[in-house]
Amino acid sequence: MITLERTRELLNDPGMSDAEVQSIRSELYKLADLFIDSLEEKEAEKIEHE
Repeated sequence: MITLERTRELLNDPGMSDAEVQSIRSELYKLADLFIDSLEEKEAEKIEHE
């Protein structure tokens, strides 16, 4: 997991509270999970059609 400090650096907003950074980091992890799930589904469909 990316640390709060690193997330804050990536967001380029040192004034954000820990709670704000943690919330954004959590949402980004959810988005990444959805993206990975989508890729896995597409790959499975591709294999089924071969």
